[in-house]
Amino acid sequence: MAISHSPWAAPPNTIDLPDIGGAESSALTPAQELALSGQIAREVRRSLPVMDDPELNTYLTAVGDRLVSSSPDANNRMVFLLIDSSEINAFAAPGGVIAVNTGLILAAKNESEMAGVVAHEIAHVTQRHLARTYADQANMTLKTGLSLLAGLLIGAYDPELGSAVAMTGMAATEQARLKYSRSNEQEADRIGIITLASAGYDPRGMPQFFQTLQKETGQSGDKIIEYLQTHPLTSSRISDSLTRADQYIGNYEKTSTEFLFAQARIEALQKQPREVISEYEKIDAAFRKSPIAKYKYAIALHRHNKPRESINILESIKEEDRNLAIELALGEALIKASEYPHAIKHLSALKDLYPTYDAINYLLAKAYVENDDAAAAISILTSELFRESPTPIAYRLLAKAANQDHRKGLSYEAMAEYYFANGKYSDAMGQIDMAIKSEDLNEIERQRIENKRDILKTWLDTAK
Repeated sequence: MAISHSPWAAPPNTIDLPDIGGAESSALTPAQELALSGQIAREVRRSLPVMDDPELNTYLTAVGDRLVSSSPDANNRMVFLLIDSSEINAFAAPGGVIAVNTGLILAAKNESEMAGVVAHEIAHVTQRHLARTYADQANMTLKTGLSLLAGLLIGAYDPELGSAVAMTGMAATEQARLKYSRSNEQEADRIGIITLASAGYDPRGMPQFFQTLQKETGQSGDKIIEYLQTHPLTSSRISDSLTRADQYIGNYEKTSTEFLFAQARIEALQKQPREVISEYEKIDAAFRKSPIAKYKYAIALHRHNKPRESINILESIKEEDRNLAIELALGEALIKASEYPHAIKHLSALKDLYPTYDAINYLLAKAYVENDDAAAAISILTSELFRESPTPIAYRLLAKAANQDHRKGLSYEAMAEYYFANGKYSDAMGQIDMAIKSEDLNEIERQRIENKRDILKTWLDTAK
C-alpha cells in the first residue's frame, strides 16, 4: 500500500516561453504545462473558496471529462475545480485547470448551457490562449510565471487578492491582459460548439447561455457579471455562435437529472438550513412530493442536525424516482445518525454498482472510520481515490483513519499531501518531518517520504 506520487512533481527551473509569432508560439512543452497546471490548481485551492464536496466534484469532473474526450485538440486529462461563489464566473489556466463557480451552475437553465461554458474554457486551454498571451515574456522563471498567472486568475474574483498574489510591481495594464481577445473568443466559441455536439450536448447551449448573460446585464444596468469582465460579449458574437450551432441537426441532450440534482445540492449546501426548510414548508403540497424538492429538504434537515428526519424523507421517495444522488444523500444521513452498519451496507451496495465513483468511496470510507474500522477505510482510500488528481478532503480522511489505526507515519504523510494539495508547502514540510520521525515506517515507506521531502524542499526554495 502506498500513496500516489503523481502530485509531487518537482518544478523546473524556468519556463522558457517562446516569442509571440515564433514557430513554437502556440504551445508550451508538456513539462511546462504540467508545472503550470499543478501549481495553479494548488494556488487556486490556497486562495479561493474551492468547494470540496465529493458528490459535486464527481459530477463536475464527469461533465468535464466527457467534454475533454470529445474535444478535437485535447491530449491530456484536465482538473476541474468548483468555486463556492454566487458570482457567475469560470476560468481556464494553462495545462488544463478549469474552475467553475457554483453561481454559474445555478444561473444555467440546463446542463447544455453549463457544458457550453466548460467547453469554451477547454478550448481556451487546448488553443493555448492564455499561455500565448505571455509568450513574449522571454525566459520567464517558474516563480514569476506562476505568480503572474495565479494573480491574474485569482484577481478575476478579488482584485485586491489578485494583486497581492501577482508579482510585485505589475502594472494594471498587465492585469487587463487576462481579457481574451475577440479572435480568442471566436475560436473558443467555434471549437467549444464542435466539442458540445461531439459530446452529445445541445450545441445551442453555449449561445443560449450567452443570451441569458446579455439579458441579465440588460435588465440591471449596474450589475457586473464577472465572467464578462474576461470574456467580452457582443451581439455579433452571439449571432455568430447561434449560426454555427444551428448547423447541427439531431437529437442532442439538453439537460440531465444529474444536473438538476447538482443545482439542488448546491442551493441546499449554500443556504442556511432553516431557509431551505422554510422554503419547502411554504411550497404547494403537490410540489413537496417532487424527488428534487424532497432531496433538497433532506439535505437541509441533515445540516440542521435532524438526520433521522432526513432519512425518513429520503426513504419516502418512490423506488422508481430514486437515483444515485438520493442514495448518496441517504448514506450521508445514515452516517450523521450514527447508523454506521446500515450506512456501510447501503454504500457497499452502491460501490458494487459504481466501483470507481469517488463520492461513494469517500462516504464508505468515512462510514468505516466512524465505525472504528480504520483498516477498511485505509484500503478504500489508497486503492480508489488516489489517482491523478485526488481530492484534498480524501487525504484528510486518510490521515484520520491512519491515526485511528495507530499508523502515525501514514497519518502524517497523508496530512502532508493534504497541505501540499492546498498550496501550503511549509505546513506540508512540517508533517513530512514528523512522518520521517515515526517509528512505525518500514524502509520502503521511509524512502518514499524522504523523496517527497526532497521534492517539497525544491518547491519551498522556488517560492522564496
